[in-house]
Amino acid sequence: MKRLSADELRQSHEVLRFDFVRVELDLAITFCEIALSAETETKARRNTTHARRAYSSAMRFLEGASLTNLMGLEINQRIERLGAMLESLDRG
Repeated sequence: MKRLSADELRQSHEVLRFDFVRVELDLAITFCEIALSAETETKARRNTTHARRAYSSAMRFLEGASLTNLMGLEINQRIERLGAMLESLDRG
């Protein structure tokens, strides 16, 4: 089995970090979609809380990340979409 260099391990770590952040943001967006279409205030609040937790988790793992420009663009697009959804939920 080939041993990875420190640089290869670092790159692999950043890709995994990116994947995790992307999945957490997608999860937060899904929770927002559920909250926005919720039939009860209780369900909307619960899913908004879940969305904020997933967002928080993503932001923690994003700190100190060394993402490529393309990765950063993808993450920023999700953050902007999520921000608009959360803003809509806050007004609702």
